[in-house]
Amino acid sequence: ARVAGGLVLAWGAFLLAASVRPDGLSVFALAAGNLLTVAALVPPTLRLPDMFPGALRGLMLGLSLLLALLAVVGIVAAPVRRGRL
Repeated sequence: ARVAGGLVLAWGAFLLAASVRPDGLSVFALAAGNLLTVAALVPPTLRLPDMFPGALRGLMLGLSLLLALLAVVGIVAAPVRRGRL
């Protein structure tokens, strides 16, 4: 559990640092982080409906939807690097 917590803390620190001055690579890393979080939240929420109260289940699904939308918007709006001609 400590290793997993350390990994989540490191990933979160990277996401915060990358969001300060996003470039093409960090935008895709941020989107990947959002999509990985969605992939971790949605399956248990859908498979174990009796384990989560209705409000918590709705909150988790809403957060997952928001993170997925932010990932898609981040990928679409990623800065484009253009070389000199």
